[in-house]
Amino acid sequence: MSGPTIGTHNTHDDAGRVTLFADAIGFCEAIPGNVRGKVAARLSRARARLGGYRVRVCRRQRDLVFVCRRSVWRITGTHYVRVHSGRAGVTPHRGTFVVEAVRVATGAPEVFLLPHRINAAFPPYVRGERWFRSDRWAWHQAADEELIAWYRSRGFEVHALGDVNTPEDVTGFPGLPWEIGRGFDRIASTIDLGDVAYLGHAGSDHPRLRAQLAH
Repeated sequence: MSGPTIGTHNTHDDAGRVTLFADAIGFCEAIPGNVRGKVAARLSRARARLGGYRVRVCRRQRDLVFVCRRSVWRITGTHYVRVHSGRAGVTPHRGTFVVEAVRVATGAPEVFLLPHRINAAFPPYVRGERWFRSDRWAWHQAADEELIAWYRSRGFEVHALGDVNTPEDVTGFPGLPWEIGRGFDRIASTIDLGDVAYLGHAGSDHPRLRAQLAH
């Protein structure tokens, strides 16, 4: 393995600490409220220690935040695919944050998909709303698969990372050949993944997950 690292972390709203533990990271439940200001403030000290990172906050679902090291990727565009509108008292609206980029060293196009799917969508359906949760989870997976197929058909390397609330025995991203993660948080890619590591929780109820790209 000789490529950059990619990672994901659900920071459990404001409980977790934002840490720069990979070259590209997708954060879920990043920070409530004024996300851009708080994340930028938290990252500023880490930037000085570890090098420059670009920060992109999903304006239409502000708990989704993507960061990447400037020396590795140049971000060329972002957009959001809204999957469903949620339900009051059950879940907010959910979708996938899409970040298009170019690998600085090669000029190759790559795209990062950052979803946060609805939870408790599988047996024993611990939060109720069985059909609602399972249906919305399936909608979200289908939307992610359409994105994967679209970008792969156009020559992009595709990386998916986030909290997909997927049981250990269920694949989160069937359209990608490599997927790691034994719990809700997953990393998947068109590029071989190795050097997989679960890191500390950094104050969250989710551990940080990191993998290295083969190239």
